[in-house]
Amino acid sequence: MQSNKNIRHNQLLLQLLLWIFIFVAQAAPAQSHTPSASKDTLSFKALIDSLSRRYNLSFAYDALAISDDSLFCVDFSRAPDKRWIASLFENDSVEVSFIGSQVIIGRLQGAPSLPEVIKIYGLVKDAAINEALAMVNISLEGEPLGTSTNDAGAFEFKLPRSFQGRRIVFSSLGFANIYMEVPANDTLVDIGMKSLSIPLPEVQVMYRDPMKIM
Repeated sequence: MQSNKNIRHNQLLLQLLLWIFIFVAQAAPAQSHTPSASKDTLSFKALIDSLSRRYNLSFAYDALAISDDSLFCVDFSRAPDKRWIASLFENDSVEVSFIGSQVIIGRLQGAPSLPEVIKIYGLVKDAAINEALAMVNISLEGEPLGTSTNDAGAFEFKLPRSFQGRRIVFSSLGFANIYMEVPANDTLVDIGMKSLSIPLPEVQVMYRDPMKIM
């Protein structure tokens, strides 16, 4: 009789332990199997090319600010914003600023201040018909700095004051280049580009009887 009670007691204890095990297993949070976001290691030029394609940005940069051999570890899973983009490049000697969708990377010289930057902005038009010209290339001669006009022919070009007096080039297919010097102060300009025609030698078309040629 006592033996039966012990068996019954052991069975109840086993069932209780089984129920406790099932309850704990169901309550435990499932282990996450989501892989951590991978990071890409890119060179400086590869990074700005990737950012340009992904987020429709244009870049102007001082070639002495960051070496082409520099490598950047980038997590593209993050939502892009100006602070994140700036953090990719900024350090003790590099500063990043923005004009619309243009990202400007330059050398940091003391505390940044507005007077150290010159802005050239305005419109570029076809001088013959007074219509806006889109996608006109605007660059600083001899430097990897540039921008382009939008669909309305408008542009804004921001340059360090150290480039004062250097030449800016306006170029577009089918038009003669326009040059201007980087001014001393912020300047509004209205650029009229003239179409470029290339004269070709005169071609005469003459009729000849094919029978006489034979």
